[in-house]
Parts: sequence; structure tokens; C-alpha cells
Amino acid sequence: MVDYSPVVILGFPRSGTTALYNALVGAPWGKGGFCGLPDREGHYLDWLLEGLHRRERSALRKHRARVSIAYEDEHWRVIMSRLAESVTATFLELAGRSADEHPRTRWIDKTPHLSYIAVAPEIHLLFPNVRLLYAVRNPLDGLYSYRRKVEQFDGQEFDLAKRAGLWASFGRQWRATRAELPARSWLEVRHEELADSPEDVARNIIEHLRETDNLPAPPGALEALAGYLTDNKDFSSFGAERSWTHADQWTERERETILDACGDEMSYWGY
Repeated sequence: MVDYSPVVILGFPRSGTTALYNALVGAPWGKGGFCGLPDREGHYLDWLLEGLHRRERSALRKHRARVSIAYEDEHWRVIMSRLAESVTATFLELAGRSADEHPRTRWIDKTPHLSYIAVAPEIHLLFPNVRLLYAVRNPLDGLYSYRRKVEQFDGQEFDLAKRAGLWASFGRQWRATRAELPARSWLEVRHEELADSPEDVARNIIEHLRETDNLPAPPGALEALAGYLTDNKDFSSFGAERSWTHADQWTERERETILDACGDEMSYWGY
């Protein structure tokens, strides 16, 4: 099977998904490299596979064993291979790239949608060597950043209770989804570590992606990725102490709203 090893970035808004996307697309990775859609963050597989998820999820769950066995069949491999090639070719065309020019291109897609997490097993069926990055952030910090974006930049009202409940739903959905995926296919990245230890995060990401090809990372890849994470605009304004926490910005009532909705998931993640 031809495998372009896509990289899929998942996570709640304001958890570091954009920082990860921009770092991988922007860092020099040699011939082929990582390819993203121009002037946007992707959201390509979301609409493509959401229909599949709604219609076929129950069938895939019911016949998971049969699907796994069928995957060993030559006809199944041919079908999946051609479908994967078609999906990749369409993405590269939208990005203005050519698989012939860059035969080792790994393309990147990301979207902060809950439905995208749910279709990860389908994405894995299509691309057995897909690499998933899940970004997570303390809701006391992430929801404050999210509210500021929605109110100040988008000019919309921010329903704290609704958004807090959605943060908890992301965590529950991800934990349920990852149980259906091979452990080697996903990596969790904490926003706090992106801000405080970008070089360690870069090293973990490179090792996670390198397993796909079993090849050494291009020279300078670690420095380039760590540099992009360090200089990211979301973190550069933290100052010398790189303080990213906003937990003390909430009123007592707002804090209680967040803890009521997110308490159980926060405990799981150690927040």
C-alpha cells in the first residue's frame, strides 16, 4: 500500500493545536517535508469523514474483527490503497504540491472539532501509519484564552458553562477513541509543556513521527521545531518567566462553573 503517513492534530480550541500545526508546516524538513493547505489550518478530513462516521460507525464497531481480517485480503488492500492515494492527491492538489515532485511528503491536517476525534479510528483504517497529535490544556487556562478570543476578536458572546462542558466532552471522547487505536499511533502534548519545555516536546514529536519511516530526522530538525515552538506568538508574550496560566482571572462563581463541568476530566489529567 502506498502510504503518505499524514499527521493529524486534534484538541480543544486554544490548546496548542495551531502552534503544533504552524511549527510542523514551517520548520524545514528536507525534501518532501510536511505539507499544509495554504493560508488555512486544514479542516480537510473533518468534512470528508464525518459522513462516514455517522453512517458507518455502528457497523464498524459491530464488524471490527471482520474488518481487521478483511484488511489482510488483497482486494481490501487495493481498495484502501487507492482511496488513500485519492484523498492524499486531492489534498496535495489543494495545497499546490505534487506527490510526484515530493514522493515522501507527509501532509498535515488539524481541526478543533469534537467530531474529528470521533473519526480517528476511520482515519487509521484509511492510513494505517497515520500519526495523531492530541493537544490538551488546563481548562482554567484554556477557557480564559478561548473566551478572550471569542469576545475580543470574534465579537461573540461566550457561554462559559457550554464551553466548559465541551472541554470535558473532548477529553472523554479522546480517551474513548484512543482505546481503539494502536498506542504507537498517537501522542499527547500538553500546552504547559509547549510553553515551558519546547525542546522536550519537539524531541518527543520527532521521535513519534520518525517511527513511521524508521529513518533519522533531517539534520537540524530538532532545533528548527523547538525554535518554532519557542518563538510562537502564543507563547512569546509570556515574558521572561513564560507565565501561561490564567487560573486567577476567574471570579469565584465562574471558577465553580468550570469545576462543575470539568472536574472529573481535570482530575484524570492531573489538573
